[in-house]
Amino acid sequence: MIPFNEKLYEAIIKRSSSLCVGIDPCIDKLPESMIKQSKINPAETLEKFCKQVIISTAPHCCAFKLQIAMFSSIGCESVLEIISKWIRKNFPDHILIIDAKRGDIGSTAEHYVSELYDRYNAQAATINPLMGTESISPFLARRDKGLYILCRTSNPGANEIQNLRLETGERLFEKIASIARDKWNKNFQIGLVVGATVPEELKTVRKLCPNLPLLIPGVGAQGGSISEVIKSTIDAKNVLINSSRSIIFASKNETWAAAASNEAQRINNKINKLQSSNEN
Repeated sequence: MIPFNEKLYEAIIKRSSSLCVGIDPCIDKLPESMIKQSKINPAETLEKFCKQVIISTAPHCCAFKLQIAMFSSIGCESVLEIISKWIRKNFPDHILIIDAKRGDIGSTAEHYVSELYDRYNAQAATINPLMGTESISPFLARRDKGLYILCRTSNPGANEIQNLRLETGERLFEKIASIARDKWNKNFQIGLVVGATVPEELKTVRKLCPNLPLLIPGVGAQGGSISEVIKSTIDAKNVLINSSRSIIFASKNETWAAAASNEAQRINNKINKLQSSNEN
């Protein structure tokens, strides 16, 4: 059995990329040519859009992150099933992450495990650690699967809770990182979600956990700096830099697929150039 961190490393090396393309297919942001059809048959339209985005961007990335709510909110969970199986079959060198941010205990957690890893074929999933080890353990039982633990997220309101000081002097996100490193990563499954919009906190997490994979959202539409991300991370071979809306909605006209490809290529080239400069 190959640990998740090794699968991730192999994907990054093989694809010469640290870019993760986020598939967040909001209906009202689809290309103009698809919006009318989406009113008639949203499932068919969503499947067509997602597959074309993936085909167009696959040469320039090493991972795809599918946001579960974008499918379930419009009753298109079956499309997510189809797309996830299709990715695993047709793009086996890419990592598939399901962004669900699940977090519960007992039998509920076990059902979430089955949902994400069996129904949706995820190689990794995003997990909310607020309920502690009981909510993480059912996922850890799938020793070949990865977990990206929410640590210091990219949204502005994250500061209200994740930066709270504990009696030990640690901030909450630092404590989460330490527990993930020391308690949950026995089988090399654990990664952390840390936003590109908080480069100082990103540096702190990287210092605390230099060997844990990182999933870094927030570049592109949220304004995070790729340059700051590269400066804040030591080993780029276990870091995924996620970009969603700026890639998949790069254009609304008939050239939207080419625009998505071009934007993914631009971001990936920028990442690789900055990583090379940082290493030198």
